[in-house]
Amino acid sequence: MDNENLLNSIYQNIAMVLETIPEIRKITTDCDFKALIISQEEEYQNLSDSVKDTITSNGDSTECTTDTQCHQ
Repeated sequence: MDNENLLNSIYQNIAMVLETIPEIRKITTDCDFKALIISQEEEYQNLSDSVKDTITSNGDSTECTTDTQCHQ
């Protein structure tokens, strides 16, 4: 697997996490857990941005697989 494919796979996996976290946030009632989830969401978003920047700085394009990715 070349770097572009690897980075796109990572980007897609992060997107799936970012799609799921809000659903988990909606159903949890534990305030500490909700705070942890929010923190994790921020970290995943930063990672997603970093991976996307790396992909595009190499002159490649990201492959969107989720609504969130396709509309960024």
